[in-house]
Amino acid sequence: MILQPRPRWTQEQQLELLNWHPLFTGRCPQCGAEYKPNYTSSVHWDCPNPECGWMDDTV
Repeated sequence: MILQPRPRWTQEQQLELLNWHPLFTGRCPQCGAEYKPNYTSSVHWDCPNPECGWMDDTV
């Protein structure tokens, strides 16, 4: 029997992540600033608007 690791987030949390994370929306969840067109290759998800200051702490 192969044991599967426990999920990091619940299914509800995962669905919520799809609604607000810039990886899926292309926008900052705090101020709405748009990420550059190649945002899907990004590793760090800090807001592109220097006045906003939002930083992704989920990864």
